[in-house]
Amino acid sequence: MDGETNIEKLRELFEQFPGIGRRQAKRFVYFLIRKDTNYIQELVNEIAKVKSEVTQCHHCLRYYPKTQGESGVCKLCAQKDGSMLMLVEKESDLENVEKMKLYEGKYFVLNNLSPHEREEYRALKKRIRYGITHEGLKELIFGFSLKPELEHEQLRIQSFLKREFPKIRITALGRGLSSGIELEYSDSETLKYALTSRIELKKKEDE
Repeated sequence: MDGETNIEKLRELFEQFPGIGRRQAKRFVYFLIRKDTNYIQELVNEIAKVKSEVTQCHHCLRYYPKTQGESGVCKLCAQKDGSMLMLVEKESDLENVEKMKLYEGKYFVLNNLSPHEREEYRALKKRIRYGITHEGLKELIFGFSLKPELEHEQLRIQSFLKREFPKIRITALGRGLSSGIELEYSDSETLKYALTSRIELKKKEDE
């Protein structure tokens, strides 16, 4: 009975991974059961190392190796153009945009906010104020996938941005992206077109 309880507990932990359902989580558990002790120990050690050797950037909220510096600011935020700030849903979206080597601005990863911060967006407001004061921030870009569940969040953020920062230009990626497609899976040509053809977002009364 105890073994069964352990299997279910491990399944529940795997099920908390993004995009992993109950059936897939159970397959992970049985995969690990079949592996030898050395593999399990190596996996445990590597997870512990990642946790201890990675830190979060104070500016964009992405996670990066501590070996890149202890300043609390990642290499991207230290080196890139501060006049543009792209809001992305997750780090894999940031990485895909970076791969195309076209966008020179900075980023802000919304999924790395705590749940409460995600509701209030205080950290985002603080980041924008810092950008305006110290980096010459002029444009905010919504780098969201075209998914229905993100449309409401974009509209909510856009509303408070227009209210809090009326002088900042607010744009979104152009329609090179297909509806429902994740940004992290978009090819470089599609992303390139979406970025270069980005559209201005205005208040309803301005349209």
